[in-house]
Amino acid sequence: MPALSTSPAAWAATTVYPLWSQVTSGGSAYLCVVSHLSGSAFDPVDWLLIGAGPFFGVGGRGTPDTTAVSMTVGSYTMVTGTKIALVTSELAVGARFKFTVGMDKTAAGVATFGVRLAYGTVGTAAGDSAVATWTSGTNTAAIDQAILEIIAQCTAIGSGTSATWACLAIYVNTQTNATGLGKISPAPGSTAGFNSTATSPFLHIDINAGTAAVMTAWGNAERIA
Repeated sequence: MPALSTSPAAWAATTVYPLWSQVTSGGSAYLCVVSHLSGSAFDPVDWLLIGAGPFFGVGGRGTPDTTAVSMTVGSYTMVTGTKIALVTSELAVGARFKFTVGMDKTAAGVATFGVRLAYGTVGTAAGDSAVATWTSGTNTAAIDQAILEIIAQCTAIGSGTSATWACLAIYVNTQTNATGLGKISPAPGSTAGFNSTATSPFLHIDINAGTAAVMTAWGNAERIA
């Protein structure tokens, strides 16, 4: 038997799998024990479970980016460095991700700003949908910087909108809570279900700058469980 891979590919339908092939399915890792042509759905009878999920596959890592991106007023902009590419059907209950975002605001802008965790198969702010959204406290006319960390844990998987996340925001700014950038609460103001079986999905953080605000942001993302 060959050495076990640390990054096996996701299982695929109508594929010839020789003996000792390794794949991931439903967040777990499997070793092929019977050479076969796969059908339309994963059948564990031909496989040996070698790693219960969540299992780290070929996706699941963001690329840190020091480039500050200007946040658009009135619409969401993806924060560079926070996009994670996931393997199809790799998500399992308990999978956890951490997103870290740096934010910078000039004295312009005295409204609220929005932050969201987005999920979808497009990989852009315009193409993917929010699964958790935060609205800040009111900005004031002061220069400010902040660090925002968002922890997201998968609490249910399924098709349609049956999959869910539990999210926590940790926010620290250089001013007081009533000055500069408005405060972000730990719990999101709204959440939405998602389809964990989607093909090659993405996770990322998007920001909608407050009215008349001049904001930039940069970030990183990683899978931590």
